[in-house]
Amino acid sequence: MVCVHGAWEGPWIFRAWTAFFAGEGWSVRSLTLPGHEPGGDVRGVGLKEAAAAVAEGVRDPERTVVVGHSLGGWLTLKYLERRAVAASVLLMPLPPRGLSPEARRRVRSHGGWRLKARLLGGLDCPIQNAEAVRALGFGEVGCEASVKRFLAECVPESGRLLRQIALLPVASRVGWGLREGRLSKTQRGRPHLIVASEADALVSPSDLEGVARLLGAEMLRLESAPHVFLLTDHALPLAGQVNAWLSRRLRPAGGFDEGPEKAYI
Repeated sequence: MVCVHGAWEGPWIFRAWTAFFAGEGWSVRSLTLPGHEPGGDVRGVGLKEAAAAVAEGVRDPERTVVVGHSLGGWLTLKYLERRAVAASVLLMPLPPRGLSPEARRRVRSHGGWRLKARLLGGLDCPIQNAEAVRALGFGEVGCEASVKRFLAECVPESGRLLRQIALLPVASRVGWGLREGRLSKTQRGRPHLIVASEADALVSPSDLEGVARLLGAEMLRLESAPHVFLLTDHALPLAGQVNAWLSRRLRPAGGFDEGPEKAYI
């Protein structure tokens, strides 16, 4: 399994999941996107550089389960346009065409104007607003320990990358039909799982229905998990559900039991 983190995140976001899957016998590896190591430099990093890091990090696609969270889910979808994988698990992924108008309004209502000002100034963007992290990442109530942990471990994000994400609703109009066809053809018959939640303040299940149809993916709809559920009590129960789904979809076909390792995750 190769795990791909999202914006402002690093491999630490998957800590609970990598420990869980390692305990289940999987070989687990989390990528670090360019500049997202502690003290790293994200200046100049864009979607192209992040996507190249994913392509380089997946060593054996046919035997790899790729797991992507948030922006990492978008990068996983980008990778899937070109390469067939054993399976993918997309955890509240950024939709191919970016955030919905409603989600963009929600971001603006929680200090998004400060982010916009930094982007217009060509600056990279740290997160220091606990209220915004709480509301957008974890929900309005509770999860204070998770909010503090996120703020303690998050890294500044590339202004270039965030500008490109903001422009996805416009940029995706060019060539998306071709990309849709390529994605559907490359992944036809492969197992894919999309995890979405009604409580996610950034990506709703309805935002992902089109992608699910395109991939032929199963969708796991949650009721109360927030966007950054990986740092909450939802993480391990969901890991168990994903592990059961992978066992059902991969191992009966011969899967990964033939070699010394079950998979690269």
